[in-house]
Amino acid sequence: AEAEIDCSNVLAANPQNVDALFNRGISRINLKKNKEAILDFTTILQLAPTYHKAKLYRGLATLRDGFTEAGCNEMKEAQALGVPEATEYLARYCK
Repeated sequence: AEAEIDCSNVLAANPQNVDALFNRGISRINLKKNKEAILDFTTILQLAPTYHKAKLYRGLATLRDGFTEAGCNEMKEAQALGVPEATEYLARYCK
């Protein structure tokens, strides 16, 4: 929860800080705030379309929010875009 607050404070001063958005999105996944995490990763992809790792974690948050097929499809897209962790996540969550 502290990381989420710290990142939110950074974003209050600079709403386009993609690193703070990414870290807050990860924190929100860990806090089971999947819908909020999805919004953070979507914002990253709007600001920085080549930040492909955001696509992987948006897929994870989507999957954890109960939308397995959509989440796995997003992870497959991340894998096709060359995100190294995508292969491991697909093996773990998308059988």
